[in-house]
Amino acid sequence: MKKLISLFVCISLLCLSCVALADGKVTPPAETTVTTIAQAVEDVNGDGAADTATLTGKQVPDAVYVENLSLTVKDGATGETAELALYENAGYAPKLWIGSLTAPESREIMVTLESGGSGGTCYYSVFGAKDGGYAPIFDTEAYCAENIFDVTFEDQYLVRVQSAADGTVCVLSLANREADYLNELYNEDGTLKSAATGDVYGLGYMLPVDTDGDGVCELVAFQSVCGLYHADALGTLMNVLHWDGERFVSNGQSVIVPMEAPAAASEAEAAAEAEVPAETPAAETEAPAEAPSAEPEQNGAVG
Repeated sequence: MKKLISLFVCISLLCLSCVALADGKVTPPAETTVTTIAQAVEDVNGDGAADTATLTGKQVPDAVYVENLSLTVKDGATGETAELALYENAGYAPKLWIGSLTAPESREIMVTLESGGSGGTCYYSVFGAKDGGYAPIFDTEAYCAENIFDVTFEDQYLVRVQSAADGTVCVLSLANREADYLNELYNEDGTLKSAATGDVYGLGYMLPVDTDGDGVCELVAFQSVCGLYHADALGTLMNVLHWDGERFVSNGQSVIVPMEAPAAASEAEAAAEAEVPAETPAAETEAPAEAPSAEPEQNGAVG
């Protein structure tokens, strides 16, 4: 009897679904709509008139993913609109920034877009005014192709991070890592059991910062430095880029290492500490009674 009831319920639900389809009452998937994501007004071509940069894209309602991103700049003097081709036009959390990157009086446009992947990488497109129009002066693909880093494990619990472009070297210490991690890589004398390498992941966050106070922002780029696997975070590579008149070049690289809490005492150390007898408190001696003052006690304020 129970089987018959279940079968009847399933058939009824199927019939209702078919009726809904026939009547066209099934709710279709939400359609993406073109929306203005960000807009900024600045004189970006240097003619003295304020221009309008607009970032638009198609976004599903209640979703954070955006596709078909488009950047346009409307000339404040002529009213003409130019469309600028972005390095990547789909992703998450798109942002628009306008500021000085090449000279104090200039205004460049930067679009930031998060990839949404596990690597935490982002896409960047930077444009500057050139020959009456606009030209890209930075993009993620060119940066990654020019900034390659080798990560190599070395004896005595060290990791070497070296730029393939200019040979800059930063050496990291693994001395504070867990014993299990180190035992996987090193012998008891600190020598490597076998060759091991890590990786520097793609471009993560990049911020425009005026690091030297000259009125022109540098691009401060961050990339994750990883060891044996992606979750094996060794630090964050920081690369400061400045405009040399033709392109962005490195003005200094360093690796930021996260602070670690002091390692907990091992079981052997805890046991040894427990065997140490508690220190016997020193015997208290009774202080001699204070001799009475020879001067009479005064009441009230002293004149």
